[in-house]
Amino acid sequence: AIIGENPESAADGERLASIFSRYKPISGAETEVARGRIGERAVFIFTNPVNDTIITGKVDGIGPAEIRFKPDAPSAVADLAPGDILDQCSLKLDGAMLAPVCRLRKNANVMILEMTGLDEADSRTVHAFISG
Repeated sequence: AIIGENPESAADGERLASIFSRYKPISGAETEVARGRIGERAVFIFTNPVNDTIITGKVDGIGPAEIRFKPDAPSAVADLAPGDILDQCSLKLDGAMLAPVCRLRKNANVMILEMTGLDEADSRTVHAFISG
């Protein structure tokens, strides 16, 4: 799709945001761990709330309140929509186990999940992981 220099409608702006979100988190100024540095240091799984399927995959990036996650079987999450709450999540960061509640912001090849419900200790763990 071609979008002019000045988007003429809200749909143009949404389409442009969708394109950019494939390459960079749309969350703004949050720091993200470089993709090459994560490797096996971060593991994330969750249960699909629609059909109780356990979803595995690869953490593609992580920020203070955001996980970019590439599911092993995208078809297993096709029934999830932005705004859905994932309340059965496990996130392992360098051996530390967290159980965030996540809100789905985008469901595409790489899912964008917003972590909520992190207590102070979990937030420190995420920030320490990001710092390296």
